[in-house]
Amino acid sequence: MPVDIWGDSPLAEATVFGARSLGWDVTTGADVIAVAPLASTVAECDALIARPTAGKRAFAWPTVSVTAVQQMIARCHSVGPLTNLSSRSTRPQSSLLTAAHDQVALLLLVAQINGHGAPTEVSLRSTAERVDQLVMRFEGFAAAVEVTWDNAVTPSLDVQVAGTDGVLRIETDPSTQLEQNGALVPLPRPAAIAPELQPLRDTGIINMLQTIGAAFHDDRPLAHAFSFEFGRSVVAIIEAAETGAGVFRPTQRPR
Repeated sequence: MPVDIWGDSPLAEATVFGARSLGWDVTTGADVIAVAPLASTVAECDALIARPTAGKRAFAWPTVSVTAVQQMIARCHSVGPLTNLSSRSTRPQSSLLTAAHDQVALLLLVAQINGHGAPTEVSLRSTAERVDQLVMRFEGFAAAVEVTWDNAVTPSLDVQVAGTDGVLRIETDPSTQLEQNGALVPLPRPAAIAPELQPLRDTGIINMLQTIGAAFHDDRPLAHAFSFEFGRSVVAIIEAAETGAGVFRPTQRPR
């Protein structure tokens, strides 16, 4: 399948490698996959959205396709009305957009799935030395994204979805697992894969590409989480927090 993959980050390189492992032609193509983050600024995102393409296009952030995350998304209605969303990570020093992108994207997606729109307010503060916290406020609850900057440890990620009827939690240290109300959720056992591709599957890249590829091949629409507009909304939230704008007013609405 011919496809053009946009991006020059390590994630983009891994996505190209994963696409080639599936037999895709990534040298050219009318269909486009833009790797997260969609762009560095909202203005650049708007330029990409306005840019004409001859084929279909998808926004690629592999975390949404990790097995544990997919299982959390499938169960997020079961916790009842949301009371709190939170995500903590440990990352090597980089930009907040690069480090916290998938945390913001995942919490935003869960909020939208549970019937909420865009956050009404966002803020950013340092809660301790080398710790930044971005807070998105929705009607009735808040979603907090915390990043601890540490170049000396293995990156990790925790995600919690809390509601009136239960709690879902993902931990990735030492291995990725999902809990619901404190009990481990059995995750589907994937088919065997070449050892060199295992890290790409663990991080969601292979599943993400298969989802996008199937939609492109069958000419089916992708979920909103794979749209350029969703990618823009994540950049807009982080940009508003970093600039101290406070109120997040998206110009692009979910379709």
